[in-house]
Amino acid sequence: TRQRAEVLREGLDRLAFTRHLPFPVEVIVTDNDSTDGTKEVVESFLQKIPIRYFRHSEDRGAEANLLSAFRRARGTWCVYLADDDFLEPEALQKTIQKLEKTPGAVAAYAPWEQVDGLTGAYQGPALNMGPETTFRKEEAMLLFGRIAQNWIFPEIGIYRTEAAQRWMTPVQRQHWAFVWIFRMLKEGPVLLQPEPFYHFQTRNKHATSHLGVEQVIERLDHYRAGMEEGLRLALQLSPPARRPEYQKLGMELVTHFMAGRIWNAANVAMKDRKSTRLNSSHSSVSRMPSSA
Repeated sequence: TRQRAEVLREGLDRLAFTRHLPFPVEVIVTDNDSTDGTKEVVESFLQKIPIRYFRHSEDRGAEANLLSAFRRARGTWCVYLADDDFLEPEALQKTIQKLEKTPGAVAAYAPWEQVDGLTGAYQGPALNMGPETTFRKEEAMLLFGRIAQNWIFPEIGIYRTEAAQRWMTPVQRQHWAFVWIFRMLKEGPVLLQPEPFYHFQTRNKHATSHLGVEQVIERLDHYRAGMEEGLRLALQLSPPARRPEYQKLGMELVTHFMAGRIWNAANVAMKDRKSTRLNSSHSSVSRMPSSA
């Protein structure tokens, strides 16, 4: 979190359910140099939720702050949660149970459910993950194909903490999610499931923007580089004799994936431009009486 004390207050309040889970839980809050009373908000919850709070002395950026939280985790499993989003307790427990029943499993990825934070209306899962599937090392190219063909962003997951701390390290000019999932696959089986346990608020009365929405337009080059690195890692896990064939197929899949992302970025940009024009028009109308 950074400079969003009131957003964080609501987010922590929604985590009250953690006291009733059938296993011990810790909530790690990493504060990216906030000066708006974030620390005081966290302190007000210390008797309600098992919080560990860490504040950086400078703004390290969103991805570095995320890594900082993962490095401090002490439980068997860890999950990312943005300050304005929330988790579905039953689905979360169910997913952890699946992981614990799968020998050697290191991660489970799911779509996020989109929720209008102003109206409370559920808008459906953001991604089509396909049928529930457990992928193993030798199936790395099948996993890559699923991601590319379904335009999956493997950003929401539950991770075995030991493996996450070993493999979730900074990546340069690549979208981290496409890299980390194949690093995790090196450690053990990875599950993709269609049932969401994470709720993403598309609108919020306090927050005015989402980093992920901005990245849709601005980071197409990072997406391609991340997919190409994911392909490289998948090829390393594939039989050497099949790698030339898989390399060709993989690059075709990258092209397919990027075509979808470019279309989506153009669509988002057009909606943003339309929204900006409408807001500008409304502002001009509202100012006219006072300036006349």
